[in-house]
Amino acid sequence: MKNALLFISLLIFSTCSTDSSACSIFTNRPAKFHWFDGHRKLPAEPIVEIEEIMRAGDMGEICTGVAILTITIPIDRSNPAFAYKFELLSGTPEPIFLDEPVVGVNRVKGKKTFIFRWIEQDVVPMNAIVRVTAYSRSGRKGGSSEIRISDPGR
Repeated sequence: MKNALLFISLLIFSTCSTDSSACSIFTNRPAKFHWFDGHRKLPAEPIVEIEEIMRAGDMGEICTGVAILTITIPIDRSNPAFAYKFELLSGTPEPIFLDEPVVGVNRVKGKKTFIFRWIEQDVVPMNAIVRVTAYSRSGRKGGSSEIRISDPGR
Protein backbone atom coordinates (compact mmCIF):
# COMPACT_ATOMS: atom_id res chain seq x y z
CA MET A 1 0.00 0.00 0.00
CA LYS A 2 2.84 2.42 0.85
CA ASN A 3 4.48 1.73 -2.51
CA ALA A 4 1.22 2.43 -4.35
CA LEU A 5 0.76 5.76 -2.54
CA LEU A 6 4.37 6.72 -3.21
CA PHE A 7 3.94 5.87 -6.91
CA ILE A 8 0.76 7.96 -7.16
CA SER A 9 2.45 10.90 -5.38
CA LEU A 10 5.45 10.73 -7.69
CA LEU A 11 3.19 10.49 -10.71
CA ILE A 12 1.25 13.58 -9.67
CA PHE A 13 4.34 15.66 -8.98
CA SER A 14 6.15 14.50 -12.11
CA THR A 15 3.22 15.46 -14.35
CA CYS A 16 2.40 18.79 -12.70
CA SER A 17 4.36 21.76 -13.95
CA THR A 18 3.83 25.41 -14.61
CA ASP A 19 1.64 24.30 -17.53
CA SER A 20 -1.73 24.04 -15.78
CA SER A 21 -3.13 21.62 -18.38
CA ALA A 22 -0.73 18.99 -17.00
CA CYS A 23 -2.58 19.06 -13.67
CA SER A 24 -5.67 17.23 -14.88
CA ILE A 25 -4.40 13.72 -14.10
CA PHE A 26 -7.38 12.63 -11.97
CA THR A 27 -10.83 13.65 -13.14
CA ASN A 28 -14.40 12.59 -12.55
CA ARG A 29 -15.59 10.08 -15.13
CA PRO A 30 -19.02 10.26 -16.77
CA ALA A 31 -21.29 7.46 -15.51
CA LYS A 32 -21.98 4.42 -17.69
CA PHE A 33 -25.34 3.14 -16.50
CA HIS A 34 -26.43 -0.52 -16.57
CA TRP A 35 -29.91 -1.77 -17.34
CA PHE A 36 -30.30 -3.44 -13.92
CA ASP A 37 -28.95 -2.39 -10.54
CA GLY A 38 -30.65 -4.77 -8.07
CA HIS A 39 -32.02 -2.02 -5.81
CA ARG A 40 -35.71 -1.24 -5.71
CA LYS A 41 -35.39 2.00 -3.77
CA LEU A 42 -34.05 5.15 -5.34
CA PRO A 43 -30.82 6.53 -3.86
CA ALA A 44 -31.44 8.87 -0.93
CA GLU A 45 -30.64 12.57 -0.71
CA PRO A 46 -26.83 12.80 -0.61
CA ILE A 47 -24.96 14.21 2.36
CA VAL A 48 -22.38 16.40 0.63
CA GLU A 49 -19.18 17.60 2.29
CA ILE A 50 -16.73 20.15 0.93
CA GLU A 51 -13.41 18.53 1.71
CA GLU A 52 -11.08 21.21 0.37
CA ILE A 53 -10.88 24.31 -1.83
CA MET A 54 -7.43 25.10 -3.21
CA ARG A 55 -7.23 28.28 -5.23
CA ALA A 56 -4.61 29.26 -7.82
CA GLY A 57 -1.35 29.94 -6.05
CA ASP A 58 -2.09 27.68 -3.05
CA MET A 59 0.17 25.01 -4.53
CA GLY A 60 3.15 27.30 -5.19
CA GLU A 61 4.72 26.86 -8.59
CA ILE A 62 3.15 23.42 -9.06
CA CYS A 63 0.08 23.60 -11.30
CA THR A 64 0.11 27.40 -11.54
CA GLY A 65 -3.30 28.92 -12.22
CA VAL A 66 -5.27 25.79 -11.31
CA ALA A 67 -7.97 25.81 -8.64
CA ILE A 68 -9.28 22.57 -7.16
CA LEU A 69 -12.54 21.79 -5.37
CA THR A 70 -12.73 18.43 -3.58
CA ILE A 71 -16.17 17.14 -2.54
CA THR A 72 -16.91 13.91 -0.67
CA ILE A 73 -20.18 12.04 -0.21
CA PRO A 74 -20.54 9.23 2.36
CA ILE A 75 -21.58 5.91 0.80
CA ASP A 76 -24.98 4.63 1.97
CA ARG A 77 -24.28 0.89 2.19
CA SER A 78 -27.98 -0.04 2.39
CA ASN A 79 -28.85 1.75 -0.86
CA PRO A 80 -25.71 3.08 -2.56
CA ALA A 81 -25.87 5.68 -5.28
CA PHE A 82 -23.79 4.85 -8.34
CA ALA A 83 -23.23 8.38 -9.68
CA TYR A 84 -23.98 12.02 -8.88
CA LYS A 85 -24.81 15.04 -10.99
CA PHE A 86 -23.52 18.44 -9.89
CA GLU A 87 -25.50 21.41 -11.21
CA LEU A 88 -24.54 25.03 -10.65
CA LEU A 89 -27.73 26.87 -9.63
CA SER A 90 -26.08 30.26 -9.04
CA GLY A 91 -22.68 31.87 -8.61
CA THR A 92 -19.24 30.95 -9.89
CA PRO A 93 -17.15 29.08 -11.06
CA GLU A 94 -19.39 28.18 -13.96
CA PRO A 95 -17.60 25.71 -16.25
CA ILE A 96 -16.34 23.11 -13.77
CA PHE A 97 -19.30 20.70 -13.61
CA LEU A 98 -20.15 18.23 -16.38
CA ASP A 99 -23.69 18.20 -17.80
CA GLU A 100 -24.09 14.54 -16.84
CA PRO A 101 -23.76 12.34 -13.75
CA VAL A 102 -20.20 11.38 -12.76
CA VAL A 103 -18.78 8.53 -10.69
CA GLY A 104 -15.92 10.40 -9.03
CA VAL A 105 -12.26 9.53 -8.73
CA ASN A 106 -12.11 7.08 -5.81
CA ARG A 107 -13.70 5.60 -2.72
CA VAL A 108 -11.81 5.92 0.55
CA LYS A 109 -13.01 5.32 4.11
CA GLY A 110 -16.65 4.91 3.10
CA LYS A 111 -16.78 8.09 0.99
CA LYS A 112 -16.83 8.83 -2.73
CA THR A 113 -14.50 11.65 -3.76
CA PHE A 114 -15.13 14.14 -6.57
CA ILE A 115 -12.42 16.51 -7.77
CA PHE A 116 -13.25 19.54 -9.90
CA ARG A 117 -10.54 21.70 -11.50
CA TRP A 118 -10.61 25.00 -13.30
CA ILE A 119 -8.19 27.65 -14.50
CA GLU A 120 -8.40 31.05 -12.85
CA GLN A 121 -6.43 34.16 -13.65
CA ASP A 122 -7.56 36.16 -10.62
CA VAL A 123 -8.49 34.59 -7.30
CA VAL A 124 -11.77 36.39 -6.65
CA PRO A 125 -14.37 35.53 -4.00
CA MET A 126 -16.44 32.47 -4.83
CA ASN A 127 -20.02 31.98 -3.70
CA ALA A 128 -22.03 29.26 -5.44
CA ILE A 129 -25.08 27.13 -4.84
CA VAL A 130 -24.86 23.63 -6.31
CA ARG A 131 -27.52 20.93 -6.54
CA VAL A 132 -26.18 17.39 -6.12
CA THR A 133 -28.45 14.59 -7.37
CA ALA A 134 -27.91 10.87 -6.76
CA TYR A 135 -28.40 8.28 -9.52
CA SER A 136 -28.83 4.51 -9.26
CA ARG A 137 -26.69 2.06 -11.23
CA SER A 138 -29.44 1.86 -13.86
CA GLY A 139 -29.62 5.66 -14.20
CA ARG A 140 -32.74 6.29 -12.14
CA LYS A 141 -32.74 9.74 -10.56
CA GLY A 142 -32.79 9.68 -6.76
CA GLY A 143 -32.72 12.32 -4.05
CA SER A 144 -30.92 15.63 -4.31
CA SER A 145 -29.54 18.26 -1.96
CA GLU A 146 -28.14 21.75 -2.34
CA ILE A 147 -24.83 23.00 -0.98
CA ARG A 148 -23.20 26.40 -0.76
CA ILE A 149 -19.57 26.66 -1.84
CA SER A 150 -17.82 29.76 -0.53
CA ASP A 151 -14.25 31.02 -0.58
CA PRO A 152 -13.08 34.56 0.22
CA GLY A 153 -10.52 34.72 -2.60
CA ARG A 154 -7.33 36.70 -2.06
